[in-house]
Amino acid sequence: MMSYYSVLDVSPTTDTWIPDYIPTATRLVAKHGGKYLARTGNHSQVEGDENPAALRVILEWPS
Repeated sequence: MMSYYSVLDVSPTTDTWIPDYIPTATRLVAKHGGKYLARTGNHSQVEGDENPAALRVILEWPS
């Protein structure tokens, strides 16, 4: 079975919403068969134009 991937570069302008958002987003991802492969602020960009994202997220989805 083929998987699909979402790659997110996130740079919040404020972080007050994050504690409420993460549990809700995590439940929604799981409900729809998704799986977090990476969710980190510790990352390096090795190619392409520089993107100063504060957080990188990689999700795997079933087809």
